[in-house]
Amino acid sequence: LNAPDSSYIVLNSDFMDAEISGQFKMSELPGSFISLMDDYVNVDPEERDESDSLNHLSYILNFKRIDPVLDFFLPDIQIGDSSTLSGSFYPSISHFSGIGVFPTFEIAENKWNNLHLDIQINPALMSAETYSDSLNLNKFTLQNQKISMKARQDTANWHISWQNNALPAYAGDINFDAFFSYEDDGNRNMHIKNALSEYVFNNETWQIFPSQMTFSKSEYTFDSLFIMNKDKFILANGTYSKNEKDQLTLSMKDLNLNGITEFIKLPAEPEGLIEGNIILRNENDNPYILSDLVVDTLKVNDVLLGSTTILARWEEETNSIQLDARSKIDQFELVNVSGDYKPGEGMLNFNIRLNNLELAAFERYTSRITTGLDGLC
Repeated sequence: LNAPDSSYIVLNSDFMDAEISGQFKMSELPGSFISLMDDYVNVDPEERDESDSLNHLSYILNFKRIDPVLDFFLPDIQIGDSSTLSGSFYPSISHFSGIGVFPTFEIAENKWNNLHLDIQINPALMSAETYSDSLNLNKFTLQNQKISMKARQDTANWHISWQNNALPAYAGDINFDAFFSYEDDGNRNMHIKNALSEYVFNNETWQIFPSQMTFSKSEYTFDSLFIMNKDKFILANGTYSKNEKDQLTLSMKDLNLNGITEFIKLPAEPEGLIEGNIILRNENDNPYILSDLVVDTLKVNDVLLGSTTILARWEEETNSIQLDARSKIDQFELVNVSGDYKPGEGMLNFNIRLNNLELAAFERYTSRITTGLDGLC
């Protein structure tokens, strides 16, 4: 229902009920909302006209059973039955509110349980807070998870925490500021400054020391991002870009490979302690990785490979990466991989030698063809 001085929308269906009242044009609302947010976090580099003084509305949404619709239009998003979202929008006075309760909420493989959302925007501050009983991420769960964001004058302060109150312990208390800047060519950079923070992973407490990071479409810079647990550490420093002189170095000591797979999906299940350096560079618009790594007592898919070294160096004369990787148990060499790779040409030239390696290491890749692999190769 539309009239010169009011608008009213009512929807009743098996999927959702909705009631939106006020004065508004649906086509203008997205731009009006972005313009309002831009006053706090500079989300849009384009200059906008004066604030919207015409549109305003209140809304109540009841998601009864919306997943079948989302499966068709937005398959990566799932909203639990009986979820609700309500609030109001008055851009002329820089006001927006949104309060939501979601029994479950999913984005891709990430799932929140009993999620509560509270967003408030007023002339002085934009704030957003979420709380959930748990957030499922890949192989582990963050319980009692909270996120708080407060933005003003183009800078947003974030506070993220979680606490599972069980063993093994997983907890965290992370604080950082984020803001945007713009280059003369119009490219936008996102800057992150993190404060001293810490998290607990599998009963181990790690400290995150203050550092700065900058991200854009073509460049990633880490200024001494240092994370430490006793003698263990990981350090990210440098810049990755299309400039061949830039390089991003990742240094580490005594990191548990099994713990890394909690965050990164790999085609194998490695175990062991890794230390050394990984360097990320670009050559002729082709990214490549150099390394000088040692893994103490490497296991892959429950098969022991022993002490392992992985050395990948850049060869200037041939514009190629020289690779030398070896795995030994005592002085007996099970695996030897050597050769070169030319990033600019995409050419591989590797020699792989296996000596009495257990076939069980490959069983997960041949399960559709055969099972019970046994013996040596």
